Amino acid sequence: MMLNTFENKNILEENLAAEISTKLANEIVLNGAATLLVSGGSTPIELYKKISTSTIDWSKVTIGLVDERFVENTSEFSNEKLVKNNLMILIASAAKFFPMVVNVNDVVNNTAQVNEHYSIFKNPTVVVLGMGGDGHTASLFPNDEKSEENLAATSSSLNVIQTFAPTEPKVRITCTKQLLLSGKYIYLMITGKEKLTILETSSDKQLPISYFTDKTIVYFT
Repeated sequence: MMLNTFENKNILEENLAAEISTKLANEIVLNGAATLLVSGGSTPIELYKKISTSTIDWSKVTIGLVDERFVENTSEFSNEKLVKNNLMILIASAAKFFPMVVNVNDVVNNTAQVNEHYSIFKNPTVVVLGMGGDGHTASLFPNDEKSEENLAATSSSLNVIQTFAPTEPKVRITCTKQLLLSGKYIYLMITGKEKLTILETSSDKQLPISYFTDKTIVYFT
């Protein structure tokens, strides 16, 4: 993995926001459109606010989620809500968005619909990952059968799968390892020495994040 270390979180966010914006702008010039997959959680909120001010042609950018909790988009746990409130504002409000919860009453039907819709994110321009204290990334968890099955597979015809988290809300929808690794540029933003240690020892412990480190550019403070 490539490790970039910054003095503080604000400097990290400024640099990563500029990097992501440049990659999206270049993709638009080359191919007429760009795609961006982002994670939820509190860590990237200020990063997203900075990206939202980027003066790129957001009408040519399609945004999706790395993963989602199976909840209404009005829920405090909704990644869709977080992204719309912090990234898809200001200039970036012109971007298109593909949700991961389209039928909150039927998870099987929902997953099937999203699997079809997320074909647009094959070979995404930019992927922004996060990492939990247990070494999970996206909603690919240690000791979860569906997660481990996908992580172990060398290929998959699926864009998204349903998994189960160790904490509530337990039902999750996540992009597959294979879809995420097809990203042209994959970034991981982490803060604190504890998380860096988890990342650096993830291969020895076969944690989910270890399946991504070879292709990931890490931004750390």
